Amino acid sequence: VAGGEVTYVQGSNPPSLDAMATSSGASRNINMNVYEQLYGFDGNVVPMPILAEGVTVSDDGLKYVFALRQGVKFHNGDEMKATDVKASMDRYRKVGATGNLLEAVESVDVTGDYEVTFTMKKATPTFLESFSSPRAPAVIIPEEDANAEAGKTSLVGTGPYKITEYVPDSHVTLEKFADYTQDTRYAGPDGFGGKKTAYFDKATFRIMPEPGAQVAALEAGEVDVLELIP
Repeated sequence: VAGGEVTYVQGSNPPSLDAMATSSGASRNINMNVYEQLYGFDGNVVPMPILAEGVTVSDDGLKYVFALRQGVKFHNGDEMKATDVKASMDRYRKVGATGNLLEAVESVDVTGDYEVTFTMKKATPTFLESFSSPRAPAVIIPEEDANAEAGKTSLVGTGPYKITEYVPDSHVTLEKFADYTQDTRYAGPDGFGGKKTAYFDKATFRIMPEPGAQVAALEAGEVDVLELIP
């Protein structure tokens, strides 16, 4: 049954809701509902296409041609295209919290409306594994945010939820993105990818550092889920 609200409690304040710019778990809990990657890890920690249809790697390992899913909408209503992907990768080089994530990549070029080509400095057989990491993920954001400083984007992604309110040291509110483009290649969610469904209309992440207060709130029925139960 879809609908309703859920309140999730975590002990730490997210230092940033700019997914590229932080490796904080407190941020990732929230951000991975909001943003998506070209490739991410499935439930077995194997790279799987998310915003990409797939990738073709040249025989010499120096070209990775990513075909993009078509019709994917950003939270601002715009369709994701190759120019957004290139802009996102260019920005990651400037603000990404995993400094070596794109180190093996010489250039990222738009080679079609829904295609980007990564040219590598040298053959790197483990590139997709590192590129799929959720630590400080190479998420896709609108081209308009390409030059935004770390922590100063419009917080727009392609995920099933969008950020509607952030009060530091208090809470972050997410609301279902009505135009979310499900990945219908899959029967259900799989790790960070697959067919994701936003069942709740609203999700609130409350920041409560004191474990005793967390448990009291849960026992009183004020919150629904604790990140950790002491």
